Amino acid sequence: MYVTTQFDPTKTLGITLVFPVPPGQALPNLPPAGLNADSDQRPPGVRVIRQGGVAPGPDPDTYAFAKSEFVGNLFRIPLHQ
Repeated sequence: MYVTTQFDPTKTLGITLVFPVPPGQALPNLPPAGLNADSDQRPPGVRVIRQGGVAPGPDPDTYAFAKSEFVGNLFRIPLHQ
């Protein structure tokens, strides 16, 4: 199960937590106190991906995310004649 926190779709920022789902269960074993993406204390087997908007692949090691960058004409130089 993939959970993205602190996501800003305009900047691809965020943190994605990947929770393993045990066989025969619909959801992973989540801590009773809840989740905290900034905490270093996570349940065993949880992976952290320092990207938001992650598209999962066939296994937890394979995923995709969009990265965008704006490059502008900072000096207002005409680019045509």
